[in-house]
Amino acid sequence: MGKDKPHSRYIGEILRVSDLADVVKLQQGRGFTFFSADDVQRLELPTNLAITKPSPYTHTIVAYVERESSAPKQYILGEINENNAARAACDNAKAQQKTPTNR
Repeated sequence: MGKDKPHSRYIGEILRVSDLADVVKLQQGRGFTFFSADDVQRLELPTNLAITKPSPYTHTIVAYVERESSAPKQYILGEINENNAARAACDNAKAQQKTPTNR
């Protein structure tokens, strides 16, 4: 369905991992295929990402980046700038995820 409506599908996420090589190997064992480093560079994306090719079923793309949780969000193409309001909203959302509500 996604191939018939290319502008309506979910594109994907970048997930932080602690061991990029192990994650890629594990996901390849599950049938995921990845863009080569040359493909990533030609797309002008940060080359420190492992990026899956689109799923044949959903056309979703997932990328993985190896980074410690306490490390700054820095990629080869530059550093992400976050304003204080965005950081506060993100921290609030993370706190709410850890505290289940009775609804």
